[in-house]
Amino acid sequence: MTRSPSTKSKAQVGPLRTTLGQEINDAGDMAESFNAQFVSVFTAEDTSYIPVPEKVFTGKVEEGLVDLEFSVETVRTRLA
Repeated sequence: MTRSPSTKSKAQVGPLRTTLGQEINDAGDMAESFNAQFVSVFTAEDTSYIPVPEKVFTGKVEEGLVDLEFSVETVRTRLA
C-alpha cells in the first residue's frame, strides 16, 4: 500500500521531564521547555571582536596538514 503525498502523519512527542523531575504533557509547555533548552545552547555571539589566531606553522605550504584519515574503530577505541 502506498501513501498519497497529501496524507500526513504526526509523530507524538512527550511526555517530557524537566530538570526538576516534573513531567510535562501539555504541547505548549513542551514547546516552551524545548525553546528554553535551545536558547541556553544557541547564544548570540559578539562578532565585533574576533581574534586573529597566532601563526604557529612555519613550514612550506606543501608540508602542511591537509587530510585527516582515521577509522571508525579508532574513534570507538578513543571514545571507550
